[in-house]
Amino acid sequence: MSALPTLPLDAQYLSLFSLPTTQTALQPDDRFEQKIKLYVKPIVFGGDAGSEENIRWVSHEEHARLVKWWNEKHLSMKAHPDPE
Repeated sequence: MSALPTLPLDAQYLSLFSLPTTQTALQPDDRFEQKIKLYVKPIVFGGDAGSEENIRWVSHEEHARLVKWWNEKHLSMKAHPDPE
């Protein structure tokens, strides 16, 4: 399994990423053309990156809508944390 660079929701988790030096031949797959991999429940909210049930391939437009929604939820939770 390969790891690909992604941007974290929270800037404190940014880190450098180096592409592997070995050459890997990628093969196109029409099922994923014009799609972006989306974690249905983001990892920061307890989603499992290794679970196939937590992955959905969506259009660019749907991805933008969902990322905006999750970002707003994250910022709202940071601004109003639950009292313990």
